[in-house]
Amino acid sequence: MSQVIPSTDRAMLARMDDDALNSRILLNSVSTYMGLCEQLRRMDQLRKAHVAADEALKKSDKEIASLRKRLADAKASMGPGLEAVEAKGKAAVEEAAKLAAEAAERARSRR
Repeated sequence: MSQVIPSTDRAMLARMDDDALNSRILLNSVSTYMGLCEQLRRMDQLRKAHVAADEALKKSDKEIASLRKRLADAKASMGPGLEAVEAKGKAAVEEAAKLAAEAAERARSRR
């Protein structure tokens, strides 16, 4: 026994199918939009981290330049035959090298 569906009911079923299809399209669009928003948020976080790493690297470069200046000053202050000054200069050189290595390591770890 087949059932006859009146034309008004057929039109209503067609509208319901269209509404369901439109709902699925809208849901997919919203889902895509939310995914893009999440990707944008992640990219913004990466950009901020990159900017912070660049600033830290610039600061480390300034620290290294300052240490090099101190080292040059220590070398300039050494007089010939003054072992005490020479020992102080060597200690400054070692300290400067150690601090420069630590600054470079911090800069690398921040990237």
